Formats: sequence, C-alpha cells, structure tokens
Amino acid sequence: MRLILIRHGESDHALCDVIAGRHSCRGLSEQGLKQAELLAHRLVVTHEVSDCQTLLRSPVLRARQTAEVLARVLPAGPIEDDCDLCELHPGAADGLSWEAYRATYGAFNLLTSPTLPFAQGAESWVEFAQRVRATLERLARRFAGQTVVAVTHAGFIVVSV
Repeated sequence: MRLILIRHGESDHALCDVIAGRHSCRGLSEQGLKQAELLAHRLVVTHEVSDCQTLLRSPVLRARQTAEVLARVLPAGPIEDDCDLCELHPGAADGLSWEAYRATYGAFNLLTSPTLPFAQGAESWVEFAQRVRATLERLARRFAGQTVVAVTHAGFIVVSV
C-alpha cells in the first residue's frame, strides 16, 4: 500500500484556542479552505496521486471539508469516513478553551505522563499511539497494492512517523 497522509487545512478552532474534537469542530477557517484548494490544484498539476484508488478521512468537520475539496480532483470513488484517523479523542475536553482545560485538568504532558487520559472519557497518549499503529496495520492489509489518500490530523501523522 502507498499511503499519503494529509493534514487538514487551518481550522477555525485553532484560531480561537479551543480544543475541537468530533463534536465541537467548527471546520476550516477561510485560510484553511484556501490551503485545501491549493493542495487540490497541486495534485492536478503534478499528478502525484493520479493512481489514488481510495480517499479516506477523519469524520471531524475540518478533515471532512478538506477531503471534499480533494475529492473533486482525485480519481477515487466515494470518500470513506474512518474514525480511527481522528486526532487524540479529547473526551470531556471537547469544546473547552485551552484556558478552561488547564484550569480543570492541569497541563497535559505526554512525555511525563503518557498513560494519563487527556480528560475524562479521553484517550491517553499511549492509547492514541496504539490506535494509530493498529489503524496503519489495518489499512495496509485492507488496501494492499493500492494508493490511498487519508485526510487526518497532525497528531496522527506525528505518531505515524
């Protein structure tokens, strides 16, 4: 499998300093939409993924919007949502400002406390890393011999590397 991981465009929540998971994401900023359109244009010009057979995406709004722009230029069939491509699941912190998060949960330090959940009902960094690894293995088996584009998040890409 040839897997191309694409981070979504700039999101509105990042500009507002808010933790945005699947439930509270407000989507791409104006700049983020432009970024997605520029990437789509690049893919048309360079033919880098002209052999793309599958387009996957995280179901979080910012990733969905990015994938919808790319779907206009990729030869893949319908977009497929895959929740395992999500960023670390934030649990009860979904929708909180970072200030409110720190006041409620303290600082999140994945280096010193990798097994501590991000918030109530959230994943820990270790659990997130295990999910990413399992997802990559599952995708490799399912799409052996194919080119796959997956629109995901920075954390997923970092753990993948």
